[in-house]
Amino acid sequence: MRHWPMTIGMLVSGFCVVSTFLSFDYFSQAEAQTGIHCADDAAQIETSSIAARPAAAAQAAWREECAAGLAQEADCLHRISAECDETRAAATPPNISTGKPEKLGDLKTFRDCPDCPEMVVIPAGSFTMGSTAREAGRGLDEWPQRAVALKRFGAGKYEVTFDEWDACVAAGGCAHRPQDSLGWGRGRRPVVNVSWRDAQSYVRWLSQETGRRYRLLTEAEWEYAAGAGRAAAYHTGDRISPDQANFRGAGGGYRGQTLEVGGFAANRWGLHDVHGNVREWVQDCWRASYERSFSDGAAWMQPMARRQGGRDCAAVLRGGSWRARPASLRLANRMRNERDQRNLMIGFRVAVSLER
Repeated sequence: MRHWPMTIGMLVSGFCVVSTFLSFDYFSQAEAQTGIHCADDAAQIETSSIAARPAAAAQAAWREECAAGLAQEADCLHRISAECDETRAAATPPNISTGKPEKLGDLKTFRDCPDCPEMVVIPAGSFTMGSTAREAGRGLDEWPQRAVALKRFGAGKYEVTFDEWDACVAAGGCAHRPQDSLGWGRGRRPVVNVSWRDAQSYVRWLSQETGRRYRLLTEAEWEYAAGAGRAAAYHTGDRISPDQANFRGAGGGYRGQTLEVGGFAANRWGLHDVHGNVREWVQDCWRASYERSFSDGAAWMQPMARRQGGRDCAAVLRGGSWRARPASLRLANRMRNERDQRNLMIGFRVAVSLER
């Protein structure tokens, strides 16, 4: 097995610090791909309780395996990203000023601040990800099917709207100002002309405002939440019609533009517009199949091929858009696009971690 020239560093004052020899820095790659910057929270983590700090001894074994080249590269990235997430989440103090519920209990929806998206609590559970060989419109990148078990998390009830994006711009959290270039309107319509990187700036702002860890959904989370326990091509069953979603439907059902969010019936768990309206960025790097996927629903952050030093990857879009045909709206459908892409068919939905 190829030896990876690297060393995995120690945790100092409870945050991730890494030392590298040569070309491959796993912590930097994990941060670049996920938008997680453990050391950014150094002061906050250093003042947190001892109980909130990860135990370095428990991580020694897998760190040594990564350093010696005895573990899969993707597994190392996954563990590093998860460790950084746990460090940040454990060190984040309760944010009382927003009035958000600290214990969600039986709540089904919540909003962490006046300008924050409304969130739906997605229950923990398991499902089979991917499509069957018999599913009409199936793509080769939707296999092999795999069992995934997920913890409870929060998902945006709607796609992020222009109003919500504009609040981020006004607060200085988002620099990009997407335009309604065709005059469709802003307000409660889903924000469009936003890239994957733009979406990362928005979730970072939400995290800073609320004290929770906001992010994009992983592919597994998206498919699980969108399907809401339904083993079918769509959350509506094996077919979908223009009175159930905004897409390029047959029989005069094509509207040719985005619509305000929430105009169609929600799925079983309360999420609206998971099919059509805009394609939704998810966290993962795109890859050609689900081989060697994680069973816990974590984002896959390893590029398919190393380009410009291997620090970037193509991203994934889910759910189809107002311009898409029914096959592209399927729960299992995946679309590859570059992280910097902006157009009138692309928006996003946010997630928030609820379990520590």
